[in-house]
Amino acid sequence: MPNPAEPLYIGTNHHVAAIDTANGSELWRTKLPEALSIVSILVRGEVVFAGTGGHLYALDRFSGRVLWHNPLKGLGHMPITLAMIGEPATDIAAMGVDGTSDPDTPYGSG
Repeated sequence: MPNPAEPLYIGTNHHVAAIDTANGSELWRTKLPEALSIVSILVRGEVVFAGTGGHLYALDRFSGRVLWHNPLKGLGHMPITLAMIGEPATDIAAMGVDGTSDPDTPYGSG
């Protein structure tokens, strides 16, 4: 179970946002200039990684400030799947191209 003091991070419609889980208020929102409507996110430590449209971003998880951006030159402009070795996969959601959950892909499967 997540710590109730921890925000919920969402990626949608060209943005990444942090939501207060106690009351649902928006803590911050960052527009990703090169983003598609589908934005995949992965949170590790103090960084929110966001992948979209062939671009990868690292955001400060407390402010939403863009720390760096990599255009992933030559890899196309499709949605991006994110994963890291050695960390629990409970915060990774498998999403279909249409933005719906893929029931055939369990969390943490590799």
